[in-house]
Amino acid sequence: MQYFLLSEAGVIRVPRRRPIKGIFCRHKNQVSGEACSASGMVRISGTDRYKVCADCGKILAEYHKDY
Repeated sequence: MQYFLLSEAGVIRVPRRRPIKGIFCRHKNQVSGEACSASGMVRISGTDRYKVCADCGKILAEYHKDY
C-alpha cells in the first residue's frame, strides 16, 4: 500500500518503511505534510499531519484532529 503526503512541494509519496535501515538512520532528511490520496484529495472530517524520514520511512511525529 502506498501513502502520500501533501506538502509545500506538492504531493509526494512516502517511502516504504525499512526497519533495519531505520535503526542506523539519523533521520536528517525529513518530510512533513498532510495525509492525502495520489491525486491530492484530503479528508474532510479532520486532518492527519505526519513528519516522516525520507530515507528510511519511519514516522517521526503524527497529529490527528477530528472536526
